[in-house]
Amino acid sequence: MRPRELRVVFDTSAVYAKVPTELLSHEVVTLIQGAAGQEGPALKWYLPETVYLERRFQMLAKAESMFSQIQNAQKILGRNLSVSKEDMEKGVERLLNEHVTKYKLTVAPLDYGKVDWKAVVNAANRRVPPFETNNEKGFRDALVLETFMQVVQESPQPAAMYRLALVTADGLLEQAAAQRLQGHTGARVLTGLEDLKGYITTLEKEVSEALIDNLKPVAATYFYVEDDSSCLFAQANVKKRIKEEYGNKLTEIPVGAEKRENIAWRIDPPRLVDSQEKTLTWASRVIVESVATRKPQNVAVNLGFGGLSTQYNKIWLTTADFPQPSTSTQFTSKPWSGLLTTGFDADAWRHAILGTVPGRSVFEVVWSATVTGSTELKDGAVLSIEFVETTWD
Repeated sequence: MRPRELRVVFDTSAVYAKVPTELLSHEVVTLIQGAAGQEGPALKWYLPETVYLERRFQMLAKAESMFSQIQNAQKILGRNLSVSKEDMEKGVERLLNEHVTKYKLTVAPLDYGKVDWKAVVNAANRRVPPFETNNEKGFRDALVLETFMQVVQESPQPAAMYRLALVTADGLLEQAAAQRLQGHTGARVLTGLEDLKGYITTLEKEVSEALIDNLKPVAATYFYVEDDSSCLFAQANVKKRIKEEYGNKLTEIPVGAEKRENIAWRIDPPRLVDSQEKTLTWASRVIVESVATRKPQNVAVNLGFGGLSTQYNKIWLTTADFPQPSTSTQFTSKPWSGLLTTGFDADAWRHAILGTVPGRSVFEVVWSATVTGSTELKDGAVLSIEFVETTWD
C-alpha cells in the first residue's frame, strides 16, 4: 500500500548553496519544484531550525564578504553606493522568508525539554557519532538529529501511512541517525539527493521497499565492479561511449585555466527510476574528477594582516581577462574571490599557491535489468547516457 505522506528533513550538507542569494542548492530546488503535482505520496519538506540558522549565518558571511568589494567600488567610482551591512542583513532575511514560503518549507524547532541532554553530553565526551574523533565538531549535527527524532515521534497515526527521511551527506550524522532509527520501520536516513530521488520513486511505483533495499547493492555491483569485464559498465563500453559522445565536456575548463586533467572516474550507487513488472530501470551517475591548472602570474595581493601586501604568484584573474566558457559549464565559486579583497579565503589561497582548482563532470547512465529470484538481475541493457553538469570548486 502506498503511504499517504513522506516527510523529508534536510541536513545542511544536503541543501548547502555557495551563493549568498539562495537558501537551498539548485539541485534541491529542482527536486522540490519537479515533485510538485506528481502522483504518489504527498511530500513535505523540513529544515531543522539549526539548519535554517546555519544557512542564515553562511549567507550573511558571504554577503559581508561582498561588502568590502562594494567599498572598493565606491573608492574607484568616487561616490557613495548607499549600501550598508544592515542593508545586507535585511536583504538576507528577506530572501530567507521568501524561500521558506516559495518552497513550502517547514522550519522545525527543537523542543529542548524533550532532549536527553545527558546522552548528548555522553556522546560528545566519548567522541561517538555524530561527534568527530579528532576535533570538537558535531554539536550542530547532534541538534539536527534530535530535531529529526522529534519529527519522527510526532508523526501522525497510523504509522504505516507515513514515511520520514533524513537526508544528509555527513557520514557521522548518517551513522548516528541509523543507530537511533533502529525499530522505526517508517523512518530512514538517506545519503544524498540521488538516494532521496530513488526512494521517492520506490514509493510512487508502489514497489516493495524491502525488495529495493535488498536489490540496491546487487544493482551497484551488477552495473560496475572495478577491473571486472563482466559488469554492465564494461560490457556496454560506458567509459568509451562517454569519451566519444561527450569528449568536449571532458575538456571544458573554467575561466582563467589553461589545461585540464581528468584524474579519476567514480560511480555512485544506483537509484531506481522506474518499475515495470519484473524489469527495473536504474540511474547510475558517473563522475569524472578533474583538476584545472594555469601558469602563475605575479600579482600584488592584500593578505588581510594589518593591511600588509605581498607579491606572490597568483593563478586566477577576473572573468574579464579571459574568454567565457560554454553555457553548459557551471561555476560553483570563483577561486579569486577573497584574494582581491582584504578578507582571507583559505581555499582561494590554497588554489592560488598550488595553481590548481578541482572540479568534476557528471554523467547519468540509465539502464535496466530483469529481476530473477529474490535478489538477482539479468539481461542488463544501457538505455541512455546523458551529460548532467560540470562544476568547479
